[in-house]
Amino acid sequence: VLSKFKNDLEQLLRSGERFAASARHCAQSSSVEFEAGWRDAVVKHADWDGTNSRNKLQQSMEVHTACLRIAKLDELKATYKKKLLDALSGPVQSILETGERDSWASIRRLYRRETEHIILTFSDSLSEYELDQTTSVEMVLELREHARCTVVKKAREEAGNILIRMKGRFSTVLSHDKDLMPRTWIANEDIHAITREARLAALRLMSVMAAVRLDDKPDKIDRALMVSLLDGGPLCWKRSIEFTSDPLASTTWQEVSPQDTLITPVQCKSIWRQFKAETEYPVAQAILMQAGSTQT
Repeated sequence: VLSKFKNDLEQLLRSGERFAASARHCAQSSSVEFEAGWRDAVVKHADWDGTNSRNKLQQSMEVHTACLRIAKLDELKATYKKKLLDALSGPVQSILETGERDSWASIRRLYRRETEHIILTFSDSLSEYELDQTTSVEMVLELREHARCTVVKKAREEAGNILIRMKGRFSTVLSHDKDLMPRTWIANEDIHAITREARLAALRLMSVMAAVRLDDKPDKIDRALMVSLLDGGPLCWKRSIEFTSDPLASTTWQEVSPQDTLITPVQCKSIWRQFKAETEYPVAQAILMQAGSTQT
């Protein structure tokens, strides 16, 4: 009877039937089958008591159902975590690579839209298991946390490549005009202004990558980087009404929690020094090319 219960339940689930309803149906059918067999046994053995066997069967069916439910729920969670990964990871990377000032606003919209949609379908899938409300809520919260962790993990990966990204952005802006045409470095090209524009683009990228901003809380990271690194360093932040001390002489950002920090202020300062050192050569080449063009 137990083997038939297991086989019947598996077949129903494979055919797409709902879990809790299928388990009840198979348990009832098996109980009816057991009772019929017990009545036949009583006819042959009047003194036979089937209570222990009945209880053992009931317990075995419950244990099997519970184990199967756990396995099926684990599969379900894995499926929906994969859906979240596919929906968030690639798009988040693409948005971060743009380095636009509204990058995190775009990520928040993506995160909320995809997470809510997937959680809605996940909750619908959970309903067939007829779980208690506490368990259902816990599973939904686990999936929601996984969505956040997916975004944070991808952001950390991108932050780890920030120097490469900054140099790439600098090179693109320095060597191409706004129409993406290669610069020829003729006499009227303002190399100083173009270099500053390229550095600003790189710095904006670092600002975007410096912290996770899924909670839409304001911060002063962008301003701190501009004042300290692009606008003249110490003299500028000393004159600034926003900062009473060097905003990059710390391991934490104002108004940003440590768990949301991807690149610390002191790391930003160090990365910027390395970035400037490694981008001096193309600027020098541009100056030489312009000088040669002028002489010609």
